[in-house]
Amino acid sequence: MAKRTQTAIVRASTIPTLRIAMPRPANLARTAPRRHPRRASGGSQLTPVKVAITAVVIGMAEKAKLLDSLPEIPIVGRKGAVALGAYYWARHGGGQLARDVCICMAAICGYEYGLEGSISG
Repeated sequence: MAKRTQTAIVRASTIPTLRIAMPRPANLARTAPRRHPRRASGGSQLTPVKVAITAVVIGMAEKAKLLDSLPEIPIVGRKGAVALGAYYWARHGGGQLARDVCICMAAICGYEYGLEGSISG
């Protein structure tokens, strides 16, 4: 028979530590990082250059008598018809170009109506 040896069980005794957590101030508290909302790029804005180019093109079209082939709507005239057509086009897939044309034509029509009391064309 094999001899039995006595083994001592050694337990490491640790001194219990007491940890007290104090409340942190609001500026030092660990919080999730804040996410800032994304900003739109500058390409979708109506700039004065776009307004000027649209006004020049409309002026050239009126000078070349291209607006004479459009129907004249009683209150808004031919230029107003272009503005309404551009508005409809912008709402139904025309994109940014149609929106810019609509805004510029509406501004031109509003200017003429305020100046003369009617919209020419």
